[in-house]
Amino acid sequence: MALIRHTAAVSGLTLVSRILGVVRDAAIAMVLGTTAVSDAFFIAFRPFDLLRKMVSDGIFSITFIPPFPDMCRLAGGMRPCPWSPAWRGFCQLWVQC
Repeated sequence: MALIRHTAAVSGLTLVSRILGVVRDAAIAMVLGTTAVSDAFFIAFRPFDLLRKMVSDGIFSITFIPPFPDMCRLAGGMRPCPWSPAWRGFCQLWVQC
């Protein structure tokens, strides 16, 4: 019974989140309209949305984590190799987050 209650809670909160997202988009459209300002507003948030999607949806862990130990092993050890381009890219993403 608890499983059904928890499932209903998560589903209900997801529905509320979707509805609030539509309301947010409608409010932004009312305030900004279809101008260059609205285009700049949405373009400014695009990299952050991409990063959030990469981290929260697991795309980053699926594509980066499996080959990383192999790259380090080829570089001469199991520790993270600070000179590898993948490690530098990961650190840059982490710092910018």
